[in-house]
Amino acid sequence: MSDQYVQVGLDGAGKKIDTEELTVGANTVERQRIVVMNGFVPASFDYMSYTNTSSTVDTYTYKLGGSGGTTVRTVTVTWTNSTKSILSSIAST
Repeated sequence: MSDQYVQVGLDGAGKKIDTEELTVGANTVERQRIVVMNGFVPASFDYMSYTNTSSTVDTYTYKLGGSGGTTVRTVTVTWTNSTKSILSSIAST
């Protein structure tokens, strides 16, 4: 494995994404590095559910008090298409 970057030019600025190169099956692929920030997952919860909300949206619901308890955080993950290979956004409410 080696460190790499992928250049993206959608906005014309030629920004780069930090990646790690690895082999998956017979393919050489780039794995995008991400920073997990504190705040998406609540400090206190005892139940988490996952819902495939649509072909491009996944929803994670965190509760305190079990499955029927109070919702303490909802995290919505949106993908660019139904292959769910490119992340579009993450929202926490």
